Amino acid sequence: MPPSVKCITTEEGFYFHGFYNIQPWDLTGRFFLCHKTDFYHRMPYPEDEAVLGMIDLEAEKFIPLARTHAWNFQLDCMVHWLGDHSEREIIYNVRKKDHFASVVLDIFSGQSREMPQAIFTVSHDGKWALGHDFARVYSYRPGYGYPGVPYPNGVGIPHDEGIMKLDISEGKSKLLISFKEIAEKFWISEMKDMFVIISRCLFNADDSRFAFSFRFYHPEQEKWYTTLVTANPDGSDMFQVADFKADPAHFDWYGKDHLLVWSDMEGTGKKCFYLIKDKSGEYMPVGKDQFTEDGHCCFSPDRRFFVSDTFPDSNAEQQLILFELSSGKKIELGSFKTFSQWAGDIRCDLHPCWNRSGDKISFDSIHEGRRAVYVLDIKEYIL
Repeated sequence: MPPSVKCITTEEGFYFHGFYNIQPWDLTGRFFLCHKTDFYHRMPYPEDEAVLGMIDLEAEKFIPLARTHAWNFQLDCMVHWLGDHSEREIIYNVRKKDHFASVVLDIFSGQSREMPQAIFTVSHDGKWALGHDFARVYSYRPGYGYPGVPYPNGVGIPHDEGIMKLDISEGKSKLLISFKEIAEKFWISEMKDMFVIISRCLFNADDSRFAFSFRFYHPEQEKWYTTLVTANPDGSDMFQVADFKADPAHFDWYGKDHLLVWSDMEGTGKKCFYLIKDKSGEYMPVGKDQFTEDGHCCFSPDRRFFVSDTFPDSNAEQQLILFELSSGKKIELGSFKTFSQWAGDIRCDLHPCWNRSGDKISFDSIHEGRRAVYVLDIKEYIL
């Protein structure tokens, strides 16, 4: 393990921040959002709670904030600071009797207010959130949904479900874009009779557009079909950034007009990272031949670098990689062991996240035999 890596969850229990590219540090850099559980060897059951809390990095202590039944090991409870400039409010998902919702919590006063829908991403100004039905996802892909809420609707492409938009100040939610609208606009024949889902939503840098992955699994072909789409915050002007043939995977916004996407834009059968311009489709490869597989890519605050990870190799090692766009320089930050018994939906991806000043990267790992959160100081690599 590189000497600049530090475990920040040293107390008893199992810890994880969760999904990649979601800011865990507060504005001061002192507090770090994460989750604590008393197990990590199996999928969560409906009765299992996760403790949402924050690490006081000065006192090296975990501070519990709330408990939730709406969580999993891949996406956590989707906890976000309530916008880039929030000093004390967070938003996270919870389970109610017959649906999933979210809660806005003041981490210092304990005051909270409930929102009518679960969220997946929050706008940078903290005014809006986007989400989908985690019960629908759980019925089809348990590792990325939440247990405990029945989903009786077996409709493959419903007209009354899809991407939901939450007005946080008003506490009101509405259907923004339906699955039927998306399917009709980007229809391919393989979609017939399939069960579609949304797997990710993300706002661009100025909240003027958002991107989402639209997916379905074809059981006869044993194949996932994925397309990456952008739209305005009101749901209008949908644009297909990468079509089903390009098979896009993980992505991040590069500013307000471009996205970094792992895909096969050139149709060669060989994927790499591409920088793709929104609403035009123009693209260029990034780090071609330097990255051999998909990873959880996310840009530094100044967008000079992006960090990505890898899935376990033949030696059960996962890599953390830094890439400088201007020079094309690839830096291997570290290699971290995983274990075969923690695979599939309970695996521990590194899921890197940047701090606000761009000189530290956090990641989840089990290389020391338990699920924990680590921070890597990268000052020496970025000066």
